Amino acid sequence: MQLVVVKFVDPTFYDFWASMDEVAEAKCNFCFAAGWLIEDNEEWVKVACIVGGDKTNIRSWCVVPKEAVRELSVIKEVDWRVPNG
Repeated sequence: MQLVVVKFVDPTFYDFWASMDEVAEAKCNFCFAAGWLIEDNEEWVKVACIVGGDKTNIRSWCVVPKEAVRELSVIKEVDWRVPNG
């Protein structure tokens, strides 16, 4: 399984009165997600923080729309066989 870092653009929301000049300066946030690559297809990238030893359950994951992904870096291929006992 691959350990990855995903750099992506996240919408930024503002809730105050602002001049058009301030609005023109507004930008989206760049964010990073790191974890186990669960899925990477034409629609999205799914990254999980925790994967169960039997590899059938995950916890704490994110789904990033593919259009928002700017970079996906594989940090390491991991042989994650769980020893018996």
